[in-house]
Amino acid sequence: AERGPAGPAPVASAPATGEAFAAGLALFDAGRYLDAAEAFDRYVVEHPRDAAAWYNLGTAYRRAGYEGYAVWAWLHVPRLDPRDADTRHNLRVAGVAPELVARVAPALPLRAEEAGLLAGLAWLVAGVAGSLWVLRRGRVAGGVAIAGLVVALAGAAAAWDSTRGAETLIVLDAATLRAGPNLQAEPLGAVEPGNGLIPIARQGEWVRARTLRGEEGWIEAQETGSL
Repeated sequence: AERGPAGPAPVASAPATGEAFAAGLALFDAGRYLDAAEAFDRYVVEHPRDAAAWYNLGTAYRRAGYEGYAVWAWLHVPRLDPRDADTRHNLRVAGVAPELVARVAPALPLRAEEAGLLAGLAWLVAGVAGSLWVLRRGRVAGGVAIAGLVVALAGAAAAWDSTRGAETLIVLDAATLRAGPNLQAEPLGAVEPGNGLIPIARQGEWVRARTLRGEEGWIEAQETGSL
């Protein structure tokens, strides 16, 4: 499909066991975008590491006019599939700051399973080279062992980063940062849907957070989505 203002259409196929996924595709094709989003949302609750489902969820929300929810859903994809070009296109179209995308994406553009495989292979190479070094005291084997160990650690770190990463909040609807954790507190400024926030502290149903521009204030947790 050609890319329009909201980016490409959802993927064309559903998992064999993904009834909610298939329902979401059918509802999307029928133009029932909010219903499609609800179906994809049910699916990602049970399959939180399915990048295609998060992508479809974001696209459905965007078509339904829920900009903040769309950005929140799309930003799950770079962490699961860092090289997905369609999602990055959609995020650019939505005006998402590159630093926000960089914050949620892993440092290395590798999926968790790829980073884990890289780490495993590197450990194997390091182990073999280390054994040769112990037996023969060869400089080349020692260098290979050290290089393998470095790559293994980098791969393990990338795998951890892709599954966890620093917590980030996405503003779902237009909201207000306040001086304190209550609705009577002085308003400090508005935050638009799709903006990223860095959580600092929590108190009850409120979160003290910092915007990417450095402003701080309190916002109701229900007005944000977590990454």
